[in-house]
Amino acid sequence: MAKERIVSSMTLHDMLMAMCGGSPGALTVCLRLLECGSKIDPDAFAGGLTSILALDSLGIYEARI
Repeated sequence: MAKERIVSSMTLHDMLMAMCGGSPGALTVCLRLLECGSKIDPDAFAGGLTSILALDSLGIYEARI
């Protein structure tokens, strides 16, 4: 299991920066996940943020996104 980068005290901006690490493509994907998350997984408790948290749990960051 990966060491997660997202912690509960982070703002949304901090979460995106931690996940994307300066990769514009990763930022685009994360923003689209936030925008369309409820369409991707209608049962997700936090919309698109749930998908971003899943990427964090799986250790998928930056260019790998």
